[in-house]
Amino acid sequence: MMRLQAAFGFGLLLAAVAAPAKEARANDDPIIPAGQGATLKGPRAEDTSIRWRPVLREAAMLFGMTQGFRLITQADTRESLRGPFFRDYIESLKGLGGWGDDDPPLTNYVAHPIQGSVCTWMLVHHDPKGAPLEFKMNRAYWRSRLKGLGFSAAYSTFYELGPLGDAAIGNLGMRRDYKGMVDVVITPTVGLAWHLTEDALDRYFIRWLEQRTASPVVNALTRTWLNPTRSFANILRLRRPWERETRPGVLRVRDLHREQRTGAGINGVDSP
Repeated sequence: MMRLQAAFGFGLLLAAVAAPAKEARANDDPIIPAGQGATLKGPRAEDTSIRWRPVLREAAMLFGMTQGFRLITQADTRESLRGPFFRDYIESLKGLGGWGDDDPPLTNYVAHPIQGSVCTWMLVHHDPKGAPLEFKMNRAYWRSRLKGLGFSAAYSTFYELGPLGDAAIGNLGMRRDYKGMVDVVITPTVGLAWHLTEDALDRYFIRWLEQRTASPVVNALTRTWLNPTRSFANILRLRRPWERETRPGVLRVRDLHREQRTGAGINGVDSP
């Protein structure tokens, strides 16, 4: 849990320094009815393939944050790097067995699923077919989220067992019965459930609230707090935490409320 807290804090710092001065241009579009997808704009609008370069870049950022935090704060992890690296890594892999490990339940069943949900959002954000979709029981939505599940599973496996993961950095597994399959399985699967819960909250509650309040602060905080893993994934791609592909930014929502009160149209008006 401490790793995630540190990563989130570092991400906030990155966002403060490097986030765009204005919300994404796609957020200037009118509010889209719930359940309908937005149309991605820009020079690559016709390209429907997953944009792997930003996905992998953001995954590397998250990986570097968590492993870097371990190396900085854990003396035993730094000590483990003094031995023969590859021999110790192979021995650590041999120690994998059973289900459980030495982590508390809060880490295994809350912190790791949070990581899994963040990884699912990473892929969804850069999937032109999946990014505009809101929570809905249809094939297109589930196909996009299952792609995210696959990427989350790959990331989790590399994080736990890869040559730069826990098995190597810290040699978790050299102590028998210390390293089990719980993280490899629970991170992507329960992470997907976390992701779906946030998506449903966004469609059925956050959107409902935005239709009733014009406050940018309330809307920004609601989007951020009730969708924490989506917010953190936004930060990793150097966007505002409350950004959405499916509807305008919070300033534009405020303008739409004003236009509705005054009877003005919504076409051709840019947000401040």
